Amino acid sequence: MARNQRHGRGCLNKSAPVCFHDRNSWLRFTSATLWRGAAAVKSAPRELSFGVGKEKGPLPRKSPARGRAGGGSLPGASRPSLAAQNRRQGAAVFTDADIPQGHGAACKGRGHAVGSGHVEEAVRRAIILALFSVPFALAQPPLEPQALKPAPQMTPEQLRKAFADPPSEYRSMPLWVWNDEMDPARIREMLAQYRRQGMGGAFVHPRPGLMTEYLGPEWFKLWREALEEGKKLGLLVNIYDENSYPSGFAGGHVPALAPETASQFVVAETGLEAAAVSSHPQHLAFFAGPPNEPGSLRRVRSPREVKEGEQVAAFRLRRASGNMWTAGFPYVDLTNPRTAEVFLQTTYEAYRREFGDEFGKTIRWAFTDEPLLATGGAYDQARMALPLSYATLAEFRKRNGYDLADHLPSLYWDAGDWRKVRFDYWQTLHDLWIEHFMRPMFEWCDRNGIQFTGHFMEHEWPYPWITPADASLHVFQHAPGIDMLGGQELQPRYLFTIRQSASVSHQLGRRLFAEAYGVAGWDATMEHLKRFGDWLLVHGVNFIDQHLSFTTIRGARKRDHPQSFSDAASWWAAYRPHADHLARVSLLSSVSEARHRVLVIHPTTTGFLYARRGADTPELAKIRENNARLAQFLADRQVDYDYGDEYVLEWFGKVEGKKFRVGKAAYDLVVLSHDVANLRRQTVPLLEAWLKEGGTVLSMVEVPAFVDGRESDALQKLREQFGKQWVRIFDEDGLIAAIRERLPARIQINAPVGFLERWLPNGDRVLFFANSTNAAINAKASIEAAGLEEWDTLTGLTRPYPFTKSGRGVEFALQLPPAGSLLLLARKDPAPAAAPAKPAWRSLSAGSWTVSANEPNVLVLDYCDLEIGGEKLADINTWRANWIVWQRHGFERPAWDNAVQFRRNVLDRKFGDGTGFKAVFRFTIAGPPPKDLRLAVEAPELYRIALNGQPVDFAKSERWLDPHLKAAPLGGALKTGQNEIVLEAAPFDPRMELENIYLLGAFTVAPAEKGFQITAAVKPLAPGSWAKQGRPFYGATVSYAAKVRIPGGQRRLRVSLKDLPAALAEVVVNGQALGWIGWPPYEAEVPVQPGNATIEVRVYGTPRNVFGPFHHPEKLRFRAWPNAWAVFPERQPPGSAYDVLDYGLSAAPVLATSP
Repeated sequence: MARNQRHGRGCLNKSAPVCFHDRNSWLRFTSATLWRGAAAVKSAPRELSFGVGKEKGPLPRKSPARGRAGGGSLPGASRPSLAAQNRRQGAAVFTDADIPQGHGAACKGRGHAVGSGHVEEAVRRAIILALFSVPFALAQPPLEPQALKPAPQMTPEQLRKAFADPPSEYRSMPLWVWNDEMDPARIREMLAQYRRQGMGGAFVHPRPGLMTEYLGPEWFKLWREALEEGKKLGLLVNIYDENSYPSGFAGGHVPALAPETASQFVVAETGLEAAAVSSHPQHLAFFAGPPNEPGSLRRVRSPREVKEGEQVAAFRLRRASGNMWTAGFPYVDLTNPRTAEVFLQTTYEAYRREFGDEFGKTIRWAFTDEPLLATGGAYDQARMALPLSYATLAEFRKRNGYDLADHLPSLYWDAGDWRKVRFDYWQTLHDLWIEHFMRPMFEWCDRNGIQFTGHFMEHEWPYPWITPADASLHVFQHAPGIDMLGGQELQPRYLFTIRQSASVSHQLGRRLFAEAYGVAGWDATMEHLKRFGDWLLVHGVNFIDQHLSFTTIRGARKRDHPQSFSDAASWWAAYRPHADHLARVSLLSSVSEARHRVLVIHPTTTGFLYARRGADTPELAKIRENNARLAQFLADRQVDYDYGDEYVLEWFGKVEGKKFRVGKAAYDLVVLSHDVANLRRQTVPLLEAWLKEGGTVLSMVEVPAFVDGRESDALQKLREQFGKQWVRIFDEDGLIAAIRERLPARIQINAPVGFLERWLPNGDRVLFFANSTNAAINAKASIEAAGLEEWDTLTGLTRPYPFTKSGRGVEFALQLPPAGSLLLLARKDPAPAAAPAKPAWRSLSAGSWTVSANEPNVLVLDYCDLEIGGEKLADINTWRANWIVWQRHGFERPAWDNAVQFRRNVLDRKFGDGTGFKAVFRFTIAGPPPKDLRLAVEAPELYRIALNGQPVDFAKSERWLDPHLKAAPLGGALKTGQNEIVLEAAPFDPRMELENIYLLGAFTVAPAEKGFQITAAVKPLAPGSWAKQGRPFYGATVSYAAKVRIPGGQRRLRVSLKDLPAALAEVVVNGQALGWIGWPPYEAEVPVQPGNATIEVRVYGTPRNVFGPFHHPEKLRFRAWPNAWAVFPERQPPGSAYDVLDYGLSAAPVLATSP
């Protein structure tokens, strides 16, 4: 495609040479355009942008890509003709009939000979450069970018083969956290683990704790090590584009090289005296009015204009300051074009120079993480602050025709024409973000053969302060992405987020990426991961990115929003079945397509109108609640629906006969969702075209009264003109009835089960059912099909599924336990039904079961005495002690705790004599000291360590849980009663982090007045809580074993568990792991041979009872973030007050056999 067409722009003729072509960005117009008559509009190509307005005054505009009016009125031209609308995929292209007498058209684009039209003079006056130096409209984004890799067309047999062992690109790929002084051996070790556990690759993710210089020579040397090893293993090694997040500052390099990219913002201060009014450049504007009457504010420019009794509101422009999260620099302004330019230079171009020959091969994806509109800091959203700069003010005036500084109170309070001002403000920021950041990033990746993905701050839609109209940003991603944190499971408002992003994926024919499971805590189990993952998959996600996979958990890193998909967790060694399950569902979902029939237009731009800063926003809370409820309601009733984002509708929407098309999707019914009070100007002609073609609009609201934030009767006129087709709906029950009246259900299920339906190229359909609740589902279902096949996501096998014929379809039973799922293929051609299974299970007596721990017991010591700088602080938590150590050595906070190092500015700091600290840990042994007691310490080589005054030798220590966590024998210095372990550091070294220490050995522990004490006796375990049997900090495996005799003729063994309070369980027969249990119904079937056998059920704990948090008052479950560990008693509490989880089977396994 020619460059002009690709960017949706062209050049003016020689009489007004105003644009240039830049391959690395889009066309920027840099000179004035002239008033032209209406005739110029007649034959305008689709690239052209027009403004329509009076011959004097602010020039409003319309364009094929935007058509927004910018100031002034548009009598007679507020709605394009249907014929014009139907061209260019429903965008607003005008004819001269749309321009009233006395109005002219300002044209930007290719030059054309023009007549006077309705304008009295051919050239009335030039439009000043400042007003038109930037294009009015966003260029048309590509529907099929060149780097997008479409799913391969597979024959049925090829698909079965791929299903048995999915290729890497369909497997999950975790965020591989590089958070240490990285070394090649650990890199190779982790990649080998990813291969074993069913990962398809990883995203190399720098995070707090990284000591290797980010983007330095050593960084790329180690990255190449990962790349070459990944190639050998058949794994993808992908780019994560930031040092931690949010993306855009390049770990400090962008603001270091270009300080002008720092984010800027306006702050409102109220209740000031007249003397506050000044002409300082940072003071944007002052307003005066009676106290507590923001609607009465008027702009003043000197103290003399403030009347007696009035108060002043000041709006001051500020520049963000640096903090340790962004490497000491301010976060950057994504609406500043210089930001993307320098970010691409420092990061993306660096990767291209080093590894460009692997782009599109081993390196297929670039992940951008939470780029956002910032105010004071990356995540500092002060109540009275809004993103703004002088550049934005200038752009606002160019695009909207008036000075935002005159209307700043409208952004904070319901003052003036606040709906219009807010709409224009948020849309301007949205457009600048796309023009200056998202589009350049996307186009760079597309040109260089790498696919762009990642996610935004989409969790609180609508939330314009950080991410205005986030769904539209997905257009500039090869795989739209979301972030679904573990604690957000099953909440309807997050279901809305998934479905909104899935809709864009459907409309563009792209996969849906999800960063998943983060912040779920060290206590995450396979049941939790399964339920949550299926919830994502059944609503459209087909690319799972696990959050996180730590290289190390030393120091503060273990508190960095765990859990970790790595060897820090005992269950990681048995994770493969869940990875295979995710991969198999993702494969079938990726090679098929959604064909939804209902388009729901949601109130994103209505959110613009209510996003104020000076007061609460109950309107936004109502929008979230109502639309989340509707999303859940429709999903529970298996309605095939997508959302229509208004910007996506502008770019890809058109009406073709009886179909409302959005990109590659085609809809039969349109719904206006709850709370839609405003629509964009470009949406109105699409609705008009839809109605003229006989389409129906089901409206959950009264007719929206605003268009682009301005009062408008355009939609009311549509309702009046097409009254029978514009149907008012008053509640969800009425909506489902209206939908079913017009569109028969594709599937009938008498239960609210999650349902995904997608079409394969051969006409077969993928049916995925998921039960994300805590109750079993036993339902009947019917669907039009010739037959059913089950595709087993745990084994990779396919088999006929039981059904009965019913008319043109089939009926079948749908039985799903909690967290259960079922994957079927609905065949278009006849297929045999499986006979209902009638297994003849015989109970098998196991006699007695022995219960034994497979690893040493653990005692965590998390309080100590700290001696530093001549001061002694007794009995304090190690978290507090570590902070004190760092602050006493001149740091604001621990440098590896939620902080990013710029270059090597932390490691290069040297400390001399008189620095350092001493930490004293105490524990009590009741009775004779246990033999073989070991001490585990993080980075022991950095300290002098002694037990009761005797040095502890770590020269022959062994690794425990982590490469930096080493365990050494304590030897003969142990004694009955109180013991004392001393860690002494002198001088201080920035690699030091004072953390908990651990005792390992053959002992049990019991609660004491302070913490716990060791008892020498090792008590045998029994069914029940491990914690209550002297193992409160144990996180490894426990085996439940029995000797049995398998009767002759029996070939199958079923192992059933009453419950599974643990991560997962393996079924081991005669030493061979044959089965896996992770979720209800807590049973596994494995092959056996007649004769004597040892049956072992190996139950895996989690790291939660090793790493905590132990003292949070909310007793967090499936949630954890760094500050969750910052809550603790001032002095060590009794052991009974520690929050530990009860892992362990409550009853012995139950066995049965069958032939």
